[in-house]
Amino acid sequence: MQDIDYNEQQAFYHLHITPLEYEKQPYYRMAEVLSAQSMDDRPLSGHDFMNQMGLSVDGDKKTMTK
Repeated sequence: MQDIDYNEQQAFYHLHITPLEYEKQPYYRMAEVLSAQSMDDRPLSGHDFMNQMGLSVDGDKKTMTK
């Protein structure tokens, strides 16, 4: 219950949504919105991580090249 109250508090402070408006919204969708991460904070896929490290993976042969 405390997590629900905290999410409502965050919506009130940051999104300027009144408690009545918040409680009318579908809970699961509102939870998704409040827990969304920016592109920079999202985890990288394995492929993107390897590219960021300067390595590429040949998909057919499963070999790494630098």
